[in-house]
Amino acid sequence: MRMNTYLFFGRAAVILALCPTLASLGWADVANLKMTEVRPSTGEVEITNMGTASVTLSGSLPFCHGFNYGTSIPAGSVFDPGESKVFQMNLNANSSDVWLYRDGDFSNPGSILTGMQYGSGNMGRTSVAVSAGIWPSSGAFVPTPSTGQSLRLTTLDPTDPENWVPGEPALGAFFGTGDPIEDPIPDPIEKSEIAVELDPLVEGLVSPLGLQDPHDGTGRLFVFDQTGLVWIVENGNLRSEPLMDVSGRLVSFNPGFDERGLIGFALHPGFPEIPRVYTHTSEPVAGDADFTVPNPNQQSMNHQTVIAEWELDPADPNRIAPESRRELMRIDQPQSNHNGGTLAFGPEGYLYLSLGDGGGSDDTGFGRGPAGNSQDLGIIHGGVLRIDPDGDDSANGQYGIPEDNPFLDVPDALDEFYAYGLRNPFIFSFDQQTGRMFIGDAGQNDIEAIYLGESGANYGWRLTEGSFFFDPESSPKIVTLPIAPLPDDLVNPIAEYPIPREGSVVIGGYVYRGESQPDLDGRYIFGDWTGRIFFLDEGNRIRELVIGREDRELGMRITGFGRDASGNVYVLGSDTVGPTGDSGRVYRLASLPDALQLRITGVESADGIFRINLTSPFPPANHRIETRESLGDPDDPWTELEEATLAQESDGLLEFKFPISDDPKRFYRVVGFE
Repeated sequence: MRMNTYLFFGRAAVILALCPTLASLGWADVANLKMTEVRPSTGEVEITNMGTASVTLSGSLPFCHGFNYGTSIPAGSVFDPGESKVFQMNLNANSSDVWLYRDGDFSNPGSILTGMQYGSGNMGRTSVAVSAGIWPSSGAFVPTPSTGQSLRLTTLDPTDPENWVPGEPALGAFFGTGDPIEDPIPDPIEKSEIAVELDPLVEGLVSPLGLQDPHDGTGRLFVFDQTGLVWIVENGNLRSEPLMDVSGRLVSFNPGFDERGLIGFALHPGFPEIPRVYTHTSEPVAGDADFTVPNPNQQSMNHQTVIAEWELDPADPNRIAPESRRELMRIDQPQSNHNGGTLAFGPEGYLYLSLGDGGGSDDTGFGRGPAGNSQDLGIIHGGVLRIDPDGDDSANGQYGIPEDNPFLDVPDALDEFYAYGLRNPFIFSFDQQTGRMFIGDAGQNDIEAIYLGESGANYGWRLTEGSFFFDPESSPKIVTLPIAPLPDDLVNPIAEYPIPREGSVVIGGYVYRGESQPDLDGRYIFGDWTGRIFFLDEGNRIRELVIGREDRELGMRITGFGRDASGNVYVLGSDTVGPTGDSGRVYRLASLPDALQLRITGVESADGIFRINLTSPFPPANHRIETRESLGDPDDPWTELEEATLAQESDGLLEFKFPISDDPKRFYRVVGFE
């Protein structure tokens, strides 16, 4: 008769075959100590207490591996329920057998507690295990792994070798050093049949990262720039004074390239009745942070991430009162890159914010433990947080912890976490209609990914990059085997694409809910830093939008996306790699047919007056004349011709009039917008 006991190891059901012979000999105190992992490449063996009670060893427990009997678990060792301990042994990297005994009677089959045989190993104890009834036959063993791979058991039933298939739940999975994957996603991203036009909103910025619509009846839009300015766009023009200027609080930039700055900006969902805004800034180190990183050598931090709350000036709705600043949290950043960025209020009214893994590369090096930051719920980096700015039950008393945050009752986990396992979630957003959360996560060297935001989700970094196993020591770094046991609940991306073939860095976007492009309704629109604009089709396949009838290049690097209250999506970018210059601009995705209907039908000049006649689907008030000196210089900005007057002759037929310039050469354009 065989007795089976069902327990849980991690999140996987574990089937233990407990031999009645062992129980009858009074070994209940150590019978639940089972071998759960062998690591041939490092010579380590993991032993786990699979029982529900603590085990304290009154005597040592010896190992037998090959013919080496000299390693033991020392007397006095304590194993709490579910606790694992790792022991160093001299294992053969390709094949061996490993056994744990209750005593030194290696000839007694009843002394064996647990064992594992891997590769072609059969070096002395298999026949004893067969006699004990815990090993089926001398010819049964785990299939040979490649050099350096390890074996993880998720079930411990050694009497059923027919189910021992690598990667299957009955056995577990090999892990360690896999083979590099040269071409992970061979199918290219295809152009769609959907064409859009890009209507210019503003120009002359440095590095615009996002756009917010206060939806307060003023028609204003707020555009925030990495350099620390939040600009007000009103009637298609930038106001001369910004809504706020936090540039004096920021670190000094590297003009060639920098991921720091004003990288997040959000309006309170009750704005303007609740006249508060929130900023995510990269600031010089100023005292102790609320959250830090492993730093055994006491190295200096690169900067600190600061989340702050501000209020409008009661006397001026176009100005933030600097003295209203309230700091919510301050976070140490060991490196300059991978800072995340987005601030956004979710459908339930809580504030979400994204943080990268702490920078550097591979989630390794200064500022993290051996396993990296993104898989450590005790380190705040590498995920999405959710807080209540109106609460005060956080450790520093400056914000609240929502009562349904997923890790409140998880030991050693930070209460603020909503999801984790991300590398650099620069932009995330919520669908206006469904509330679904979309996260764009920048990859390391091979995979850019889009995830659905889910409470409690683990997205896998650095165990995975996108849906692929990741090994920081490999080249390429995505490989055929995981380097360590994978959690059972990893969440894969809904879409991913390879770099450098298809781009460079994913720039997360928004779900389109505007009216001018019905073919894009409900589609998630995002892009790549190199200038490509993508969307997800019905099957979450990535497709590229066509720009204009001529399918032209965007002509700038994409630095961000935005959305207004009507669901229109905006593309933000600049011509430069770093936060410098004045080539930053913002476009609105417009319907291509509407844009093509804006036609100049007549031009004449007489008596010092220039006349332009045109037909347009847009109302007369939504037009302007812009001018500049050169068409060939992309850095030469267009400026509105304020002296131009507009008259409506009949439905759809308009006339612009303005004085003829004294310049020998001048360029003009008509801009129409909804």
